[in-house]
Amino acid sequence: MAYNVLYDSTEIDKSLESIERADPDVVCLRELSGGFARAFEKRFSAKYPYRSLARKKTGTWGVGIASRFRLSQPAVFEERPHQLPAMEARISTGAKSVLLACLHLFPPVGKHRKSDGFFETMEKNAELRRKQSEFIVRRYAAEKGPVLILGDMNEDSGGKAIKTFEKAGFKRACEAPHQ
Repeated sequence: MAYNVLYDSTEIDKSLESIERADPDVVCLRELSGGFARAFEKRFSAKYPYRSLARKKTGTWGVGIASRFRLSQPAVFEERPHQLPAMEARISTGAKSVLLACLHLFPPVGKHRKSDGFFETMEKNAELRRKQSEFIVRRYAAEKGPVLILGDMNEDSGGKAIKTFEKAGFKRACEAPHQ
């Protein structure tokens, strides 16, 4: 499950209830705040004994992975060409493992310059997400085993970043509306 916490949300309990209802084996948390991380650990420490949570004291860009299965080699890295942090880790389910990347591609209306208009901003950010996805594709090109990429992609299935992932051979695992 990929879950954007919305760093300034006051609905922590509702978010935790949503995660609990979904009952995923692995949770990719985006916009992870310190308060949410503490509440998540308090509620789910037994359910998700393997966690790597990179909290932010302030701001929007905390990231975390929580799993029922063993996590190894967790690492935070920048989603270039922007500095948005992502996290990767290997998840082992016995003899098999998967490399999981928890992403948050650049939001559609995040302004680069105050003078940028709405449509200019949308186009710049679509292009930035495409470049971020190309970076991710290059990052995992030499990976021999399975790679699972999840998170807040900030675009629909026709977006430039999604098309870049598909062109590189990644398959969509979620076909739900607006996912």
